[in-house]
Amino acid sequence: MIVPLKIDIGAATVHGAMMPPDGVDKGLVVFVHGSGSSRHSPRIRAMARGLQAEGFGALLLDLLSTHEERIDARTGGYRLDVEFLAARLVHSLDRVWLGQGLQAMPVGLLGSGRGAAVALLAAARVPHMVRAVVSHSGRPELAGAALTRVRAPTLFVVDERDEHLLELNHNAAALMVAHDVRTVPGADHVESDAHTLEQVTKYAGEWFTHHVRW
Repeated sequence: MIVPLKIDIGAATVHGAMMPPDGVDKGLVVFVHGSGSSRHSPRIRAMARGLQAEGFGALLLDLLSTHEERIDARTGGYRLDVEFLAARLVHSLDRVWLGQGLQAMPVGLLGSGRGAAVALLAAARVPHMVRAVVSHSGRPELAGAALTRVRAPTLFVVDERDEHLLELNHNAAALMVAHDVRTVPGADHVESDAHTLEQVTKYAGEWFTHHVRW
């Protein structure tokens, strides 16, 4: 079951999709997409279904309004502004918590690409809300000095063949209190195929099971 959500934030309205957990409810995992992706992405929904099977609810959020997406398609300005997107994520989480009655539910963030930096910035701003973060194929260095303020245990998942991205993730992780870095063996790109996607989902499920608790 997928429940569509509309979230009003000031003059903007953003959209999301809530996927309740299968069976035991361990908490809520919020997906923070990278550039060019959305709540409709087959890859993201496949990962969400995998985490559902582990007992997590999944919230797929698009952080731009329809009007903002049109502007961004021409200029690329919004997708590059991780500070703006992090503020939008925090506001969206606040609205979802209040509107859906989820105030007591533990939350984990799963960010990809630039979305990883957005997730980490949000985790630094609302440590009382975010219990854990998973970054996959992420650009965490874009979170800058906020990395030192993240208290949520963070897992970095990177393609083992992407030496540049692996170095960026190791450097970011070294600034943080609680972290781990894992690689996806033999993958050309973290999102490239079903096997790789399953491996990332497995890592994320294990991390969230350990750190996102009632």
